[in-house]
Amino acid sequence: MGAVVRYRRHGWVVAASLGSLSSSGCGVDPPGFAGGPPVDSGAADARPLEGSDASGVAPPPLNVRLDSSFGQEGNVGGALADWSPVGVALDAQGRLVVSGPGGDPAAPVSEVVRRFTPDGALDVAFGASGKVTFALSPDTWGQAVRVLPGGGIGVLGAASLDGDAGSFAVRMNADGATDTTFAGSLLLTSVTGRFSAGLWQDDGGGLLFGAGASLRFDAGGGVDASYGTGGLTPPSVAGAFVTDGRVWTAAGSRVSRYLATGALDATFGQGGAFDLPWGDGGPETPVLQCILIDARERAVVIGAHPSAPSYDVDVTRLTASGGVDATYGAGGVVSVPAEGGPVGAAQLADGRVLVWTSYGELLAIAPDGAPDSTWKLDVSGTVLAATLDASQRLVVVGMTTSDPARSMWFVRRYLLM
Repeated sequence: MGAVVRYRRHGWVVAASLGSLSSSGCGVDPPGFAGGPPVDSGAADARPLEGSDASGVAPPPLNVRLDSSFGQEGNVGGALADWSPVGVALDAQGRLVVSGPGGDPAAPVSEVVRRFTPDGALDVAFGASGKVTFALSPDTWGQAVRVLPGGGIGVLGAASLDGDAGSFAVRMNADGATDTTFAGSLLLTSVTGRFSAGLWQDDGGGLLFGAGASLRFDAGGGVDASYGTGGLTPPSVAGAFVTDGRVWTAAGSRVSRYLATGALDATFGQGGAFDLPWGDGGPETPVLQCILIDARERAVVIGAHPSAPSYDVDVTRLTASGGVDATYGAGGVVSVPAEGGPVGAAQLADGRVLVWTSYGELLAIAPDGAPDSTWKLDVSGTVLAATLDASQRLVVVGMTTSDPARSMWFVRRYLLM
C-alpha cells in the first residue's frame, strides 16, 4: 500500500496516496549519550579546552563570552515543562524565531513558536504576545526553522501522525499569522518516516528528510510530483541547497548530489554519489550529520564516530566534482575529540568552520582543515540547536539537566571575538 501524505486545508485533513519508494540542514539526532545526560559545572560560562589539536599543543582559543546585551546577562529561559525550544533562526532585523514542543503541561503537546527581539524580550507584535501555537503533535529534538526572504517563517519538524512517525511543515507570515497559501495551514506526512532534517527554499518550498524517504514540497505546500519519483528521493539525514536548485544530501557515509529535477547529478562522484573512505562499515565508522557548502561549491561534511571516552568529530572537505580534497586536514580528514556528537555547524567570516556539539562544545576548524581550538560552554545540559547572526554572534538553544526537578529551557547569545 502506498504511503500517505496529509495536509490540512480549511480545518479538514485531506489524504492522498503516494507510491512507495524503492531504496542540511544537519541531522537532528546527535549520537546517543553514553552515561546519561551531560552535567557541566564551573563559574565561567565558557572556557577553553587545552591541547585539542593533534599535535598536543594548545591552539589559540576562541574568545567566547555571553552577550550581556541579550536577556539577563546573555540568557533567556523558563521551565522545561512548558516548552522545549529545539529550532532557531534569525530575521533581517536580528529577531530570533525559536520553535519547539510546548504548551500547557495539563494539555496535549502542541507546537509553539516564539519570537524574541534583538535584546531578548518577547516580541509582542508576533502572534499572541510573542507566541504562536499550532495544534499538532510534535516530537522533541531538532526542528528546521527559516525566515524567508519576504519575511515569512517556515518550521519543519518531527510529528506523530496516527501513531506513525512523520514530519510536519508550517509557514507563517511575518506577524505570526498562519500563511493560508501554504497547504491551507499545515503539511503532515508519514511517507518520510521519522524526521531527520529539513530545508526551506527561498520561494517557500523545500525538502523534508526522513528515515523512509526525502520529500520535496512546492511553494504551495503540495507534494512536487515532478521531483524524483513522485516527489521522493532516498532517505537522508542532512542536506544543503546550492545554485540552480541542486541539493547535496548525506546518509550514513554517502554524500549525493541531485539536480533540480530530483535526478542524481552524474557529474558528481560516481553517478551522483560518493562514499567517504572512512572506516570499514563497523561501529567506529563515522556517521554523517551535517553539510556546509562554500563559495566554490566545495562541501564540508561533518560526522562523528565513537572513540573512548566519548566521540571523535570528523570533518572532511569534498571537491565540487565529488572527491576528497586531499589538501584539507590530514589527507582530507580531520578528527577532533569531543564529549558530545555534532548537532550543527556554520562557517565563520574568516573561513573557519565552527561545529557545536550536544554537550556545548565549540570546535573551530581552520580553513585548511587544521584543528584551531575547542571551547566548552557551561550550559549544564544539552545544546539542541544554534545559529550565527549577521554580527557573528552565536545563538544557542537547549535545556539544562543538572537538576531534573528544575529542568529549564534556555536561549543564549554569545560573542565570538
